[in-house]
Amino acid sequence: MEHDERNRINFKWYQLALPVAIGLLAMWWMFSDKLQEISISDVSLTSEAWIALGMALVMLCGREAGFVCRFRWLSDGALSWSQSFKVCMMCEFASAVTPSSVGGSSLSMFFMRRYGVSLGRGTTLMLTTVMLDGVFYVISCPLVLMLVPWKRIIAPLNINVGIDTSVLVWVLYGATALWTAVLFMGIVLWPQWIKSVISRLFGLRWLSRWQGWAENLADNMVAASADLRGHKLAWWMKSLGATIVSWVSRYLMMNALVIGLLPDADHLLVFARQAVVWLVLVFCPTPGGSGVSEWLFNDLYGDIITSASIALVLALLWRLLSYYVYLVVGMVVAPLWIKGDKQQKLKAKNIQ
Repeated sequence: MEHDERNRINFKWYQLALPVAIGLLAMWWMFSDKLQEISISDVSLTSEAWIALGMALVMLCGREAGFVCRFRWLSDGALSWSQSFKVCMMCEFASAVTPSSVGGSSLSMFFMRRYGVSLGRGTTLMLTTVMLDGVFYVISCPLVLMLVPWKRIIAPLNINVGIDTSVLVWVLYGATALWTAVLFMGIVLWPQWIKSVISRLFGLRWLSRWQGWAENLADNMVAASADLRGHKLAWWMKSLGATIVSWVSRYLMMNALVIGLLPDADHLLVFARQAVVWLVLVFCPTPGGSGVSEWLFNDLYGDIITSASIALVLALLWRLLSYYVYLVVGMVVAPLWIKGDKQQKLKAKNIQ
C-alpha cells in the first residue's frame, strides 16, 4: 500500500491476492487429511442455524457500530456519521491487506485527512484509538480468566517455537500491557516525563537505530496530550464504551456461529479462546492474520468442534464475516466512495 502527499491510497493487486492465497492454503492444510470425513449431511441447516447466522451478522454490525461511534466521538463531531463509517471501513480494509502488527488504525489519519481532519489531529486520534484498544486487551484478559481456568483456555494450543505456549501468550500480553501503559502515560498522565524517558532510553547505543522513530512517537504523544487536555471523564468513558462494544461483538461472533451448529458447546470457553486468538493476531506478520487465523481456529477449537464438516463450515463463515467481507468493501465499495467524495468536492467548488 502506498500514499502520497495528496493522501491518495493505492492498493496493489498482490496485496489483495496474497492474504486470500495464504488463507486458502492454510485451510487446505488444515482439512486436506480430513477430506474423506467431510460430508454436507453432517451440517444441519435448521431454523436455529439460520437464526444464529443472523446473530453473527448482528455481531458484525455491533463491531463496526462501536468503531464508528468512537471515530465520531473522538473527533468531537469533526467527522460526520457517514464520514466516520467510511473511515472505519477503510481502516478495516487496510487491516485486511497489511500485517496485523501494523493494522488499519495506524493509517486512519490519512483516511481522516480526506474529510478535513488535519494530519496532526488525525495522529492524535490514531494514537488514542490504539491506546483504547490496548486498554480493552489489558482489562479483558484478567476478566476472562475469572470465567474460565487458564489451562482450559490454552490447553489445545501448540506453538512449536522452543518456548512453552502458555509463557509465550503471557509474553504477548505483557508486551501489549507495556505498550498500552506507555501510550496511557504519554497521552493522559505525564507526556513530558515519558518523552524524557524515551529520549534517554533510545539514546543508548544498542537502541539508537530506532531513536528517530521513538522521538517522533514521543513528540506525537505530547501533541496528543495537549490536544486532548480538558476532556472530561465522561468523554473518555464514552469512547472506551464504544471500544468495548466493538471488541465484545468481535468475540461473540464466534459464539453466534457455534451456537447454530453446536448448541451444547461450552460457550464461555468459546468466548474466552477468542481473547487468545485476537491477542496473538495483534503480533501476526501476515496480511490480516491470514494463515495464522486459520491455524488458531484449528488448534483452539479442535477439541470443541469434533466434526470435520462442521469445523470447515464454521472456519469459512468466521473468516468470511471477520475478514473477507472487508476485502470486498475495499475492492468494490471504497473506490465508489472515493469517487463520490471527489464529485461532492467538485460540486461544492462550482457552487462557490
